[in-house]
Amino acid sequence: MQIKFSHSYPKLHGQESALLVAVELRGRSDFSEKFIEYDTVFDGGHYPLPPAQYMVLVFLGNELIPFTTVRRWTEEKFRYYHNAIGQTFEIVRVVAAKAAESAPTSTNTGMAAGSQPKLRQLIIELGKRGVIGASDRDTAIVDEICKREGIVL
Repeated sequence: MQIKFSHSYPKLHGQESALLVAVELRGRSDFSEKFIEYDTVFDGGHYPLPPAQYMVLVFLGNELIPFTTVRRWTEEKFRYYHNAIGQTFEIVRVVAAKAAESAPTSTNTGMAAGSQPKLRQLIIELGKRGVIGASDRDTAIVDEICKREGIVL
């Protein structure tokens, strides 16, 4: 089993594997600012957590250093992780640059360059309406997602 991370997170302390100890269901509003700072900080920024239902996965690393990771809730994912309590996961770091190489861009999707600002506005508007879980104050989330996914707007 693997648990994947898209960035280098200090909370992992370079550990290579971890035992899944618990799975907690929480809403974004349950997270304290201290928890968000601890759980989302990575080399170069913070992973965005828009309003949604999440699973907080609690692990004990191979160097006996505990850590958490927050994953968006789905019934299927919850069953998967709940059934995996007591199992050891390999910690895999997915290099963001490699993901960006295969991510769609305006050059390989056929999207006209002039439509890029409109696409950004559409994403922001969807966030305002709660369709993608962001809000108008979270334009930085859109930028972070686009950067992470290799989307050039």
